[in-house]
Amino acid sequence: MEPCNHFGRTPPCTKAIIEAGISKVHVALSDPNPQVSGRGTARLRQAGIDVIYDDEAQDDAAELNRPYLTWMTKHRPWVMLKTAQSLDGKVASSFGESQYISGPKALSYVHDLRGDSDAILVGVATIIADNPQLHRLRCLGQLYFRKAMPGFATIGGCVRHSTKDSHNNWVWLF
Repeated sequence: MEPCNHFGRTPPCTKAIIEAGISKVHVALSDPNPQVSGRGTARLRQAGIDVIYDDEAQDDAAELNRPYLTWMTKHRPWVMLKTAQSLDGKVASSFGESQYISGPKALSYVHDLRGDSDAILVGVATIIADNPQLHRLRCLGQLYFRKAMPGFATIGGCVRHSTKDSHNNWVWLF
């Protein structure tokens, strides 16, 4: 992505590139942020640095930065939907028991997706039926919000989800 040329949470990347004496920079994607768009590459060129737009890497860069690009261009968060169901369209046994219906590769992939997510949203009916942990395996200290969304089921009174991991927060939306 195009390097920034403004102060935000960090100093400008262009300054570090110039001070490092880098003579050529490949850019796969322009930054749609109005504070950045075109200004970073212009500053580098002004400093005598050769800037090359790499069209072949543009799709990969867009995929890598999809959440950011969605926020900048559509002014909304990037949302993923994860679901699993059996061939007959069911997500639980006929007795209502939850069970894994996907394999270990899918489970591992889901945990990777969770690790890349800022929040996990589930329905209240899922909370009542399954009491899911919604954590990420193989990752300590990952902090994200787990959210319960109201649906056909409601939870009466004051609800508090207790967990051993104080870093996981439930946010109840009613």
